[in-house]
Amino acid sequence: MFPITVTALLLAILIYGFAAIQTEHLAPTFTAAALQADINQNVDQNAAYHARVVQTFNAQSRDAAARGAKLVVWPETAYPGFIQNFDADRMQVTAALHRNGQTALIGGVEYDWTQRKNANSLFLITPAGTVTGSYQKQHLVPFGEFVPARNSLPFLEALHVTNFDMKAGGNTQALLDGGPGIGKIGAAICFESSYPRFLREQVRLGAGLLVISTDDTWFGRTAAARQHSAIAAIRAAETDRYLVRSAATGVSQIVSPTGQVLAEADLFKPAVVAAPVQSRTTVTPYVRYGDWFIGFCVLVLAGIVLFPALNGRASKSNSPPARAQTEC
Repeated sequence: MFPITVTALLLAILIYGFAAIQTEHLAPTFTAAALQADINQNVDQNAAYHARVVQTFNAQSRDAAARGAKLVVWPETAYPGFIQNFDADRMQVTAALHRNGQTALIGGVEYDWTQRKNANSLFLITPAGTVTGSYQKQHLVPFGEFVPARNSLPFLEALHVTNFDMKAGGNTQALLDGGPGIGKIGAAICFESSYPRFLREQVRLGAGLLVISTDDTWFGRTAAARQHSAIAAIRAAETDRYLVRSAATGVSQIVSPTGQVLAEADLFKPAVVAAPVQSRTTVTPYVRYGDWFIGFCVLVLAGIVLFPALNGRASKSNSPPARAQTEC
């Protein structure tokens, strides 16, 4: 009975999924682009590096504009220096966005003057050159962006572990708002995309488009880069949202609400990944109920497994005792 029940449930899920994909009505309204400059950030970030980064991304933004992109997304911490400073780098970037009529989400470091700490952030910049908001990474990487119990582990200094702890963003941050035509955006930085709760909560609050900004350079050409990018399709499907993923050296991609990869760039190749997208307002069961559904499924499966065993034991306990054998 158990194998039949499980098989029936799996078939029902597959049929439902197939039907949902076939009946999904997608109506893209604007083009978005993920910029992949293939620039290694783990180098001396001198004046020449700053100039190279700005020139490369401005050229890619121009290319994206020629393909109709109204929104461009930079990778994690791609911007050299502090974008809060009105310096020559920012002036060049904002001038390019103004010429292209583009809104940009730019990965960079944000300095918090109150806590005197840096935050790993994604800045939203309008075509007018105004920074209208930022998303600060909430889930920091242990020993990469902060050291747990730093004062109790002084020997880590000899291992060149990060010298300064970054600031984690709060869980009540305002949504990034791209304005008319683009709408509100839910963001995740790097391995935050592995945890569904961050993007789910932003969609629950009204995000119509999702963005992942990451630097996977340290994965090299291992399978980890592909494994990390594959998670984007799950985040898109479970929230019914288009998703734009910009990775410094790949894999950059744009994913449809059904989890289909619409456009993608290979590892360690400069590329502009563009595709039509849409800001959506649908609410999936996962967005509405979260992981309660998973808990419910666990309980159902536990019942399917345990009920036959308990029922069989009860039947044995209620059966009459075997008749004693006598010897003549």
